[in-house]
Amino acid sequence: MSDKTMNLKLNLICQVNKLMNRTNSHSIETRHRYEDATERFCGFIAEEFRLQKFKNVKPKHFESYVAKMVTDGYSGKTITTDLSGIRFFHELSESRFILPTNSELKKSGVNIPPVEVGIVDRAWTDIEIEKAKAISSAMGRLDVTAGIDLSRNFGLRINELSSLRVSQLKNALISDELIVKGKGGVVRIILVRTAHQVKSLNAAINYAIGSGRDRYSDRVLASSEKGGVRHKKESLQNWISNHRKKFEEDFRQKYSANYESQKAYCESQGFKLNCENISWHGLRHAYAQERYEELCAECLSKGLSHENAAYQARKEVSHELGHYRDSITNVYLR
Repeated sequence: MSDKTMNLKLNLICQVNKLMNRTNSHSIETRHRYEDATERFCGFIAEEFRLQKFKNVKPKHFESYVAKMVTDGYSGKTITTDLSGIRFFHELSESRFILPTNSELKKSGVNIPPVEVGIVDRAWTDIEIEKAKAISSAMGRLDVTAGIDLSRNFGLRINELSSLRVSQLKNALISDELIVKGKGGVVRIILVRTAHQVKSLNAAINYAIGSGRDRYSDRVLASSEKGGVRHKKESLQNWISNHRKKFEEDFRQKYSANYESQKAYCESQGFKLNCENISWHGLRHAYAQERYEELCAECLSKGLSHENAAYQARKEVSHELGHYRDSITNVYLR
C-alpha cells in the first residue's frame, strides 16, 4: 500500500472513529467488533476506489467488498457480522446512499455462504458476555466479572484462570506477554495485543488489591488457603450454572417450535443441534474464533492463499490455546 493510499485509509478510519465516539448503540464489545470490521473495509475502499469520505460509500463499493470476502473464503458468519458493522457506521454517517441487504446482494449475484446451523458453537456471544458481566457486577461478584474478561481476552482454561497470580498480570503489563502454565505444566505465552486485554489485566489487579491480595505471590481470584484454587474454580462454575438462564441468548434453548425437526435434520447430517448451555469454557471458544479471524486477515493481507492463511492461523491459535493440535483447534472454530 502506497503512502497516499495509507493516508486515505487512515482518514477514513478517523471518520469512523468519530462516529464511534458519538454513539452508545449496542454493547461496547459489539461496537468495537463493528468498528474493527469497518476499518478493514476502509482499507479496501481506499485502495480500490480512492474514496475520501466514508459517507460517500455506495452500493457498488459495498458489493465489491462482499464479493472479495466471499472469494477470499470467509465464513458466512464472519461476512454477515462484518456487513452488519459496516451498515451500522454507514447509517450513522447520514449518507444519502442505502447499502443493500443480504437478500438484495443475492439478487445482484453476490452469494454469501450460509451460516451453518446445527453445529455446536460453545462460544459466548458479545451480548451474553455483556449481560453476564452486568449481572455479576450487580450481585457484587466482581471475581466473576474479572474472570469473564480475562478468560475472553486470553483464552484461559478455568483452572488457569483460578491459578493466576498477581505477579503474572503485572509482568504482562510490562512485557506485553502473559505467561501461563497450562495442562501438564506446559508453559505458553499469550501476547498482550489489545486495549481490551490491558483493561482486563488492570481490572483484575485492582480486584485482587481490593480483596487484600496485593503481594506478587498472591492469587488474583483465589485465596492462598489450601484448596483455594479448587474452591474458586467451583465457585465460578456454580455461578454460571445458577445464572446462565439470565443471560443466554434464545438460540441455545431446546424448546423452540422447530426443535425436534431441527434436531432430526442435524443428527442426519452428523451434527449436534446448537442448544448446549453456556459453560465457562465457551469464553475460550470465543477467544479462539476471534483470534483465528484476525490471524486469517493478517495472513491474507500478506498475500497468502486462503488455504495457507487458514493453516497458519490455526497453527498460531493452537499455540495460544496451549494444546498444539490442529484437530482440537478445529473444534474451537466451529
